[in-house]
Amino acid sequence: MNDRLTPAVQKLEDRRCFAQTPLPLPFDVSAAIVLDSSQRPVVEVTWNFLNKRETGFRIEHRNEDDLLKPWQTIGYAPANATLTTLAVPQPGVRYRFRVVAFGNEGLLSPASDVSPRINLRGPLSADNLTISAPGPNAVRLSWTDLADDQSGYNIERRFSETGPWQSISTVSGVRDPFRPFLGFTDTTVSPGVDYDYRITTLRNDRTNYSNYAAARTPTKTPRALKAPTNLSAAVRSDGIQLTWNDNTVGEDSYLIQRRIEGDSVWNDLEFVGVNSEFYFNGNVGPGVTYEYRVVAAGLLNRVRAFSNVAIATAG
Repeated sequence: MNDRLTPAVQKLEDRRCFAQTPLPLPFDVSAAIVLDSSQRPVVEVTWNFLNKRETGFRIEHRNEDDLLKPWQTIGYAPANATLTTLAVPQPGVRYRFRVVAFGNEGLLSPASDVSPRINLRGPLSADNLTISAPGPNAVRLSWTDLADDQSGYNIERRFSETGPWQSISTVSGVRDPFRPFLGFTDTTVSPGVDYDYRITTLRNDRTNYSNYAAARTPTKTPRALKAPTNLSAAVRSDGIQLTWNDNTVGEDSYLIQRRIEGDSVWNDLEFVGVNSEFYFNGNVGPGVTYEYRVVAAGLLNRVRAFSNVAIATAG
């Protein structure tokens, strides 16, 4: 009896054994926010794969802020692909991505390694959002204005990490290169509550999200503020440098104020962070004499403590 298989049967047997061999897993998965040809933010996922038996790839993602949720399919790519672009699933949420190869007869590879975590916000937006809770009924926000084509910013808030995001206010205005830092105080909070905040840019064609920041409001009002002392103003070739002593405990921020010598009205320049002791004012006019003061601000700016006045003439 001839135990050898006919060529046709051997070919079928080879195909059966080949199909039962598991597909290798994709590797080197990465994900990033890029702009498409219409200048809209999309997610670009890339990977490597050392096999040609797949018929396609399945792209999955998971919300890193809710690890109890399972991996979800967000898109597919054809065989031999190592890159695909996807719509942003939910702006302002941190995600990880992975890739699964699939083939004929329902054959699947193991899930790939996981991409680094990315925060799905657009490349031009508010950023460096920081918040503080100076009192039981106030949360102060500050952020860097990176967008140059927005009509303003929308302030969104949620309770802890579980509640839905809700819009609570808007801040109008366009980018000012001399005042890149913006701020807002939320006076609708309750004592002893955890809040998350994020900033969205207002545009006609898209919405970009900042990072989000969390704070817990205190249950008691802090004691009175102490004023900063020994404010001095030093002239430099490119502006005026302010320095002072930080004597305050429990301040929300420091407000820098300026006026031209002889004027009666102080103008707000910028808020700087807690425990700051210096500020550089580069937007000055040659030969103009300026007066400066630094204000320790707390409790929605209703509590203030003023420094001495320093005078300098720009070079």
